[in-house]
Amino acid sequence: MTHHSSVEQLSIYLDDRLDDSERRRLEGHLADCEECRRRLAGMRHVVRGLERLERTAPPPHLAQQVGQEIRLEVGRQGFVERVEHRLGALMAQPSMLPTFALVVALAAIVYLFAYGLERHQNRGVPVILEPPVGSVGQEVAQSREVEGRVFAPQEAGWREQGSAGVIPTLVLDLTTAVGAARWVERYPELERLSRELDGRVVLRLEEEWVEVILPARDSPE
Repeated sequence: MTHHSSVEQLSIYLDDRLDDSERRRLEGHLADCEECRRRLAGMRHVVRGLERLERTAPPPHLAQQVGQEIRLEVGRQGFVERVEHRLGALMAQPSMLPTFALVVALAAIVYLFAYGLERHQNRGVPVILEPPVGSVGQEVAQSREVEGRVFAPQEAGWREQGSAGVIPTLVLDLTTAVGAARWVERYPELERLSRELDGRVVLRLEEEWVEVILPARDSPE
C-alpha cells in the first residue's frame, strides 16, 4: 500500500471484519508504515479503555418515561394525520374550495389584527417632556421691540426676528467712543438700539445682516 490507512480501515481491522486478502494487505502495510502502526496502537488503547469502563444501568423510570413520550408522539402524529386526511377529503370536493379559502383568509385577518393590537399595546404610554429652556414660547415672552423691530434673546445678546441661522457679514464694535461715533453716524438707528439692548446683537442693516457689539448699559459710555 502506498498511502496511509484510513481510520475506517483500521477500525474495521480492529473489529476483525476484514476478509483474508484485505487483512493480509493491511498487515503488510502496517509492517512497513510506522505512522499507521502508531495510529492503530492509539485506537487499540482507546478501545481497551472503553472496555474497562463500568457499565452503568439506566434509571428504573427511564423505560416508563420513554414509553410515555413514544405514546404522546404517536398520538400527536395520529391527530395530524387525521387533520391532513380530513383536509384532503374536503379539498377533493370542488364545492368546498371557496369555503376553505374563506376560512384561511379569515384566519389570516384575525392573526394580523391580533398581532397589530399587541404591537400597539406594547408601545406604552407616550411621554410628553417639558419644553427646554429657550423654547419658542419663552423667547416670545422675553423678546423686545425696538424701533419696530423684534429682538429675541440669545447667548450673550440678542438677534432680530428672522435671523436664525444667518451668518453676519460685518461686525460693528460700539464698545469704544471712536467706534460708537463712527457707526452711529453711519447707522443712526444704532443710537436707540444701544439704549435698549446690550451685548452682541444680530440685525439687518441696509440689506445685509451684521453683528453689533454694544456696551453694557450699566457701564459708562
